[in-house]
Amino acid sequence: ATGGYTIKEIPIEDNAPKAPDYNTPLVFSSASLSLTEEQKSALQAKAAGLRAQLAKDSSNYTAWLALGSAYKTAGDYAQTAKIWTYLSLAWPADAIALGNLGDLYMNFIRDYPKAEASYLGAIRNNPRQTNAYRNLFQLYSDLYTPRNSAAENILKKGIQNNPEALDLYVLLARYYRDSGRTAEARAQYDMAIVIA
Repeated sequence: ATGGYTIKEIPIEDNAPKAPDYNTPLVFSSASLSLTEEQKSALQAKAAGLRAQLAKDSSNYTAWLALGSAYKTAGDYAQTAKIWTYLSLAWPADAIALGNLGDLYMNFIRDYPKAEASYLGAIRNNPRQTNAYRNLFQLYSDLYTPRNSAAENILKKGIQNNPEALDLYVLLARYYRDSGRTAEARAQYDMAIVIA
């Protein structure tokens, strides 16, 4: 009301993640050698249908997720990672894309720190997703051990968040058995019996 000021328009920064090019052709790698020509043609047709869906609605989460799976089946893991990383950024509360990324990094790309981060993100977004606990346990016990108690601790956390998950008790019991911790193994087997 008294003057002495100016109004300056400031452009809004667009922090939305940039979508990868969904028209990137499927490239069949050596990982897809077991696919027949008929299966490759079917996969190409499926990818074309998904691209058509994304051309109509580029925010179609399900189409993006399935397109990532098509690239994974073809053995194009780099494009798969781009798509599922985009999904994890565009839908930050989602656990599915992060779980898929965990599997991709653990079993196909073999980047264990990224696999761990992806699975932990999936658990953060959905603590009831027991697959992520199981897969992290496998990662920690067989492939990548950032600290000695990581495998045990992830199962304990999984049980805490999913007290009805029978298989997590059994995995923990087997872990204790294999570590020579018989009394703890017996206690976990007893809990599994009660739940069953």
